[in-house]
Amino acid sequence: MRSRLPLILGGILILAVLALLFVLNRGGEERRVNRSTIGFSLLAPWLKSQGIAAEESNPLLTPQSDSLSIRILTLHDADLLNPIPAGLDKHAQFYSPTLLDSDYDHVLERLYQMPNLIVPPKWVAGSFARGAVHRSTLIPLDNYPELFSQLLSETDLRLIRPGSGFLREDTQWGSLALFEPQLFDPASLPDACRPVLPLKAGALVIRCEYDDVWPILLLSDPDLLNNHGLTLADNGAVTVGMLRDYLGDDTRPVYVDTHDAIFTQYANDDEADNQRRDYERDASALGRLFKPPLTALWVIMLAVLGLSFWRGAVRFGPLLTADHAPAQSSKTAAIATKARLLRLSGHDGQMVADYVRADLAHLARQIFGTAAAQAGQGRLFTHLARRDAAAAQALQQTAEALMTRAPQMPHAELTRQLHTYRSLLETLTHGHDSDRISKPR
Repeated sequence: MRSRLPLILGGILILAVLALLFVLNRGGEERRVNRSTIGFSLLAPWLKSQGIAAEESNPLLTPQSDSLSIRILTLHDADLLNPIPAGLDKHAQFYSPTLLDSDYDHVLERLYQMPNLIVPPKWVAGSFARGAVHRSTLIPLDNYPELFSQLLSETDLRLIRPGSGFLREDTQWGSLALFEPQLFDPASLPDACRPVLPLKAGALVIRCEYDDVWPILLLSDPDLLNNHGLTLADNGAVTVGMLRDYLGDDTRPVYVDTHDAIFTQYANDDEADNQRRDYERDASALGRLFKPPLTALWVIMLAVLGLSFWRGAVRFGPLLTADHAPAQSSKTAAIATKARLLRLSGHDGQMVADYVRADLAHLARQIFGTAAAQAGQGRLFTHLARRDAAAAQALQQTAEALMTRAPQMPHAELTRQLHTYRSLLETLTHGHDSDRISKPR
């Protein structure tokens, strides 16, 4: 019975690949959301094209917070303290206001690093899965007071939705358009907050200042910045104008943060701004070999290794020793080797002679069987003569000439005699029917 060890090892490799894919699923989910309709993958390229320096969050880069002007913090969860409950049915999963289960501590820590423009969610999780937005997929307004309480400790701040369809309104930076708009209720603004981008029905952007954190800009409707809304009307121009108005003479990059993990570092007050920060090499640098985009390469290599191991050890079976090699295979290999040596040495005639002998012996085994084939070629030609005596006699003469005089024949005569031999043999064995020559009774 064949050992099951190779099959077990192959299964372990496959499980390792699946485990690695599961571990990396979180980062892949964030990237897919960021490239979707409700994501923000177009924002940084758009700002760069308009002359505003911008950087996107990247696991491979850890910029200092003092080298950045403001962080655009995008959220996809309306409740940062309560994760998605397990066991939800499809309907509840579709209309869940939480998409990525962001870490609440990570969000709060960002508020102490640098100024932030916080972009809250607007669409339920099913909008990402379906790739489209609709009035029915809006997050209920009742969810936002809890989110604002978690972010700002403000319990009275409210959102309003002034109407259905599109809201179009002119601003100092251009005409904006918002689908199913949501704005801050001016009556609910706390004392620490003031409008930055006011509209007729409410405030689109507010600025809040507290003693213990950096200034916070809060956007009511993410459709001003996301992939869905950035291309509508002059939304892109309004975004650029608002940021330029905030930045003033500050030329440091805008940081578009779309990840849950924190990649920015606190500024070191002991270092001068113009001091070069040396790149430190440590054991953690090795871990970068297993991070995107190299992660996919390692997964593919493990999958190929597992497949190759299974194919070599299980499908084709163990290697055969010389004792178990089939006799016919050994004989065929020996004939092929001898033919190659004769061809290289220029002895084509000897090779033809050996070929004729082997061909007649093979035909005798087909007709008389392995044991009876030892009777020799005479019995074979006698049997063939029953079909065509003249052709059998001509075949015998040609075969004897090739087996005895082929090494001395000129090349032209050797070619002619070999062609005659093949033609006569074909006539005698297949000339009368489509099957091979029948065995004698």
